[in-house]
Amino acid sequence: AALCNLSWDLAYAARLVQEGAVSVLRELLTRADASSGAGADDRNDEIYLQCVTALYNMAQGSGKTDEKLVEDGAVPLLESLLETTDPTILELACVALYNISTVEECDVQMVEDQVASCLMKVLLRFTPPLDAEGFEPDQTPMLLLVLGIFYDLTRKPENESALEAAGLAKACSRLVSSKGVPREVLGLCSKIIYNMSWE
Repeated sequence: AALCNLSWDLAYAARLVQEGAVSVLRELLTRADASSGAGADDRNDEIYLQCVTALYNMAQGSGKTDEKLVEDGAVPLLESLLETTDPTILELACVALYNISTVEECDVQMVEDQVASCLMKVLLRFTPPLDAEGFEPDQTPMLLLVLGIFYDLTRKPENESALEAAGLAKACSRLVSSKGVPREVLGLCSKIIYNMSWE
């Protein structure tokens, strides 16, 4: 809880990253995962929320701070939190990944850390079924967030094969052909497909 509280001050959050906060958060998450079971789930959810909040705060710093987060292994920690059913934890993890993805020096390492396959699961979870009549209003913000991360990752041609292997182009094509696709989703999918078409 202390680490989470301290991270709200962005200047102090950057200092926490430099002093190895990611390893502390990794240890907390590992212990929470190991203690899963009867009665521990509520406590674990609180630990997950505090850890993801700290990572979210730390990822709002400078590009150098985000580079250090990636170097110290924050991306796999955030990936593990994407499997949650808690919408707050999921959103905070995705926003942290988005903030990191906007730093050009981080995107190749993010792809090497397998972020694409983890994000693809989230993208598919929020994609309406093929027979759906349209998009639910609460689906669009998460779709835009995940597509925004993918867009950032497609800016470098060296990421293309890993993103293609994860099924990104196919998923975007499916979204584009869905009934009632929101204009913003259509726009981001088109940009992603365009970026991935470079030779």
